[in-house]
Amino acid sequence: RSDEIGDHHQLHLDAHENLVLLGEEHLLRQIFWNLSRNALQAMPDGGELRITAERKPDKLVLRWQDDGVGMSEDVRGQAFEPFVTTRPGGTGLGLAVVYAAVAEHRGSVAIDSFPGKGTTVTVELPVHREVA
Repeated sequence: RSDEIGDHHQLHLDAHENLVLLGEEHLLRQIFWNLSRNALQAMPDGGELRITAERKPDKLVLRWQDDGVGMSEDVRGQAFEPFVTTRPGGTGLGLAVVYAAVAEHRGSVAIDSFPGKGTTVTVELPVHREVA
């Protein structure tokens, strides 16, 4: 359990029980950790974080959706660049690490966000034929 999670946060996980994700464990952990942590930090006064996982024929679609502070278009455009941060004391490495880990798995990552409305980060990872 992370120190970022407070009593004022609601966490929801919506994933099929038998869903299996194959890949480099340490990189997959970085994706989950950084996206979850960012979402919680975007909701300092509380809010809801919903993580969903959906299997499509050729990919796995993972989404982190929060109702936090959101991002401006300018911030969103630079979000995956190293050392770009809007949080005091932040390193600006979290989303850069996520981008690199997703790329290593030949996937894609996208951010949909609006100030005051929250953020949705969508990660798509290919499903290998041998496990399809």
